Amino acid sequence: MKPNPLGIFGWFKGFALAVVLCGAWACAPSPQSEHERLERALTAKLESLQALYGFPGATASVVLPDGTVIAVAAGLADVEEKIPMRADHKMQAGSIGKTFVAALLVKLHNDGRLDLDDQIEKWFGERPWFSHLPNGRDITIRMLLNHSSGLENHAWYPKVIESTGATFDPERSYRPSHEELVTMVLDKPPLFPAGEGFAYSDTNYILAGWIIELVAGENYYAVLQSEILDPLGLEHTVPLVGRDIPSLAVGYMGADNEFAEFGFPDRIADIGRLYYDPTFEWTGGGLASTSADLAKWGWSLYSGAAFDVPYVEQILNVDDSRAPITDVPSIGPYRYGLAVYVHDSPLGTLYGHGGVMFGYTSRMRYAADHGFAVAVQVNRLFDSYTQDYIEELGKITLRHLECAQTRDGICAGQEGGGNNVKKILTAVLAALSWGNASAIAQDIEVRVAPSDVIYTNENNRRIGIYDIMVQTISVINNSDEPVTLEDVVIEALEEGDVILTDRLLAENYLEVWNAFYPYFSNPETQKSDDTLVLFSQTLPEGVSVSPTLMLEPGTAILVRNRLLALSGYILPDTVRVRAKLVDASGKSIAAETSLPVVKYEAKNEFIFPLKGRWYLSSSSSIRSHHRARPAHEFALDLMRIGDGGKSFRTDGSSPEDYYAFGEDVLAIADGTVIAAEKDIPETEMPKPGEARNDFAQRVLGAMWEKDPTGRIAGGNYVVIEHPGKEYSVYVHMRHNSVTVTPGDKVKQGQVIGQLGISGDGFEPHLHFSVTDTADMNYGHGLPVKFTNVNPVGFSSTLDMSASRLFLSGEFVDAGDPAPDK
Repeated sequence: MKPNPLGIFGWFKGFALAVVLCGAWACAPSPQSEHERLERALTAKLESLQALYGFPGATASVVLPDGTVIAVAAGLADVEEKIPMRADHKMQAGSIGKTFVAALLVKLHNDGRLDLDDQIEKWFGERPWFSHLPNGRDITIRMLLNHSSGLENHAWYPKVIESTGATFDPERSYRPSHEELVTMVLDKPPLFPAGEGFAYSDTNYILAGWIIELVAGENYYAVLQSEILDPLGLEHTVPLVGRDIPSLAVGYMGADNEFAEFGFPDRIADIGRLYYDPTFEWTGGGLASTSADLAKWGWSLYSGAAFDVPYVEQILNVDDSRAPITDVPSIGPYRYGLAVYVHDSPLGTLYGHGGVMFGYTSRMRYAADHGFAVAVQVNRLFDSYTQDYIEELGKITLRHLECAQTRDGICAGQEGGGNNVKKILTAVLAALSWGNASAIAQDIEVRVAPSDVIYTNENNRRIGIYDIMVQTISVINNSDEPVTLEDVVIEALEEGDVILTDRLLAENYLEVWNAFYPYFSNPETQKSDDTLVLFSQTLPEGVSVSPTLMLEPGTAILVRNRLLALSGYILPDTVRVRAKLVDASGKSIAAETSLPVVKYEAKNEFIFPLKGRWYLSSSSSIRSHHRARPAHEFALDLMRIGDGGKSFRTDGSSPEDYYAFGEDVLAIADGTVIAAEKDIPETEMPKPGEARNDFAQRVLGAMWEKDPTGRIAGGNYVVIEHPGKEYSVYVHMRHNSVTVTPGDKVKQGQVIGQLGISGDGFEPHLHFSVTDTADMNYGHGLPVKFTNVNPVGFSSTLDMSASRLFLSGEFVDAGDPAPDK
């Protein structure tokens, strides 16, 4: 690929620390500032989860033990219209609605209006269908609520799904009566004798909701409103009585839409309106809500604050004679009370419930050992990682609670103030760098590109070293007055605390800036090298590059390729970039921006794109030219080495002389071809004895001059889309060897072409990468691992684990053919 003309890598500078002391009146943070800090940390974590797991959008909320509510959002409420998700966007809550049903029945029990151990025959025994209800005369209300009735679940019957799918026709609706839903399971054999097993069933809760109406003498939703929603101020929780739901986020069925055959499209709503009729769910769920309301409900319900009489013991009553139920892999072994999962987690014992409804996934948990609640809603069906989101957000909340404020405002920590050192270092760095900055500038902007996320790189697994690359930073003067850059600080943060700082003083950067200003300011460069520097993302329209570190109005300074090395034992969740400037009067001003940091885990299992033994001439190592180009940051250049440690057999004057030339290139996973090129001729090889610089100028330079768009320089290539929006890219393939065309479906291991020397390379090799966008020159490169590759052990110091990223200079084996083919 095109070499990096900059090569400006950031390194660290040492600094001395001084201990700064202050009185409690000056240092102690206010509760408001502590809550703001928690909000920032939760936001950063949710954004990083969105980047890692790829869900369209999400909201999350916590309720602290004192009742304080903190709500955050990330991603998009409407992907097509690019509408950001807000914390007050509603989503369907699915089976979390069952917790309201159970709570109302417990309240009726405590009010003496029914007994939870009453048999349901008391209410339904005279109905014609009751004798056909499996286990009918043995079922109690309690059995309905803890799913031990033995009744099947009507909710996933094809008739229900097909009837719901038909309502995507706006002229049709599906609003079955209570009786119609219950009678679907009549005359079915019971799953087990009543009270002797567990089987989750919405049918149980249709009967339970029906009993509420019979006892209360009014509509279930009216009872819910008067007994729970109004008293607890849950004003954003609304019944699903039609398609219109104010502030509803758009829901999506996801890449693996298993309901497409029933008429469900991927997008199932517009903002505020569903495409289908949701009313069939009723007391199986039947509510839309915000994560804030769900967290408030969980906190109120399980803390005992929802009603003014004891009731929590009834809710949590689990039958200890039954073994733990393990059919929810995302949370592990659990027990089920009255519409409540009770299970262990890194946060201690959790109480709560989850819910899915077409287009949405929700989860609510109360951390019983710590007195706070967390709720998450995602606008994607069957998001199986919501328990992970709960735990990650809960860890941040728990840390906030354990970091009780002392008189000097420093976190006391868990073990006699174990966090004091980090807090002091953070405070000292802040004082050294920013103590003189009198204001945050409204007209000074800091941009980072790519602007969505930064991925960590596994630099050396053996000793636990990771690194992150901040690709391009711009500091822009949008004011009417000149300002001068004094300092740029890049901070790696973990849960709001600074764990590493890279500081770039202007006086040290001036020489670099003088050398590269002609490159940065050249309009042709800004066009041809946009994929490298991302000018289009860092320089707004009308903003030019400043010739000096004094920024006149409408000008900017660029900083490239700042690299931070990190211990794998403490990885950041956020990178913050801060710029300090001074105006003409000498007043210091500051501006900043932040990005989430993600340790990326691939959504697919990948095999190596080649067979045999291969040399990684360039990977994601620090010394790789790939790291300086965002879309190729984790790309691999793959070569073959034969006898004598050479990559060619004789003099290397022809492509066929190279061991790599003509090797089959394989699709790394199932997918769909979205782009392919096969007609670019092979590149002329270097002449025997020709210096690489001379060859680069004679051949590769001429190639770029002939075609500044880079089409020829890219050579023949294939781009394949895999599930989860991961795209594999295969570049420099042999002329006329590509066997696939856009639209083709490919299988993992399928030959898609042969390795060649088309494009801008010195010799035959495969440039391979995985990205998060279809355009192989933009977006993010993704770090990936392979399931069928082993390192070649030349040294006892080499990390021999195959389940890792591989570094420049390593050899790997991916099976036959033999390396001297």
